[in-house]
Amino acid sequence: KYASIQTAFASAIKKSFRLNLNIDELVNLIYQNDLNIIGKISNKTHYYTTLLSKKNKFFFYDLRSKEYKTIPVKNNFEVVIIDTSERINNSLKICNERIEECEVGVKGLRLYIWGIKNLRDVGFDFLIKHYHMLPKKIFNRVLYNVKERERVEKAIESLKQNSFDEFGKYLAESHWSMSKDYELSCEECDFIVSKAMENECVVGSKMISCSPLRSTYHIVKKDCSESFINFIKYLFKEKFNRELVAYKFNFAEGIKEFSSKKFEKVI
Repeated sequence: KYASIQTAFASAIKKSFRLNLNIDELVNLIYQNDLNIIGKISNKTHYYTTLLSKKNKFFFYDLRSKEYKTIPVKNNFEVVIIDTSERINNSLKICNERIEECEVGVKGLRLYIWGIKNLRDVGFDFLIKHYHMLPKKIFNRVLYNVKERERVEKAIESLKQNSFDEFGKYLAESHWSMSKDYELSCEECDFIVSKAMENECVVGSKMISCSPLRSTYHIVKKDCSESFINFIKYLFKEKFNRELVAYKFNFAEGIKEFSSKKFEKVI
């Protein structure tokens, strides 16, 4: 939400005042402002995605090398958001605490290997070997991030090979790791993801992290997305006696520029 609004606004300001800013400089300005709003969970990838993404393509951005690539998606998929309407108190505070816990873990692991900048430099085998050197909670936070990096790398390869079932498997694994190791999920979201992955219409499912509402997103085959929504609403109502809200989205491209003439016609 904040990424899309700020990126569009900053891009309009840049064009209106003819500011000589390249894309990295523009993103840095937006990022610094976003830190004041949502804190450490602010992620530059959100801004690059909003600026550079293409229709019907996944967008991958490497924060370290600043390289990006787009990976085509078959147009027979859409994203379904399932919203429980249950608010999370202090959601931003909780997510920022997770990042701070991971930073503590990085500092602890630096005592045993020099050159660790962040958790991207920590291998799974190395982490397991030093399990006893970190408090259990800190270890679990680090474990999630280390495994998540490996999942992302495998997921990208599966997309390149058009293996969407394999991609969906990594997406679901990410959810369960976020639920167990990162402790951000809840009974309702776990139930939705579990039941969704049993539905043949669904490719992959995961909770939406750091959202003020407990919700999940699902990559679903277009031709049966309505049946999936009805399916999950029925099961949720039966178990929790509450209604779900569902939204459907297509894979869209990033921000677009409109001429002033187009707005004059609208007015």
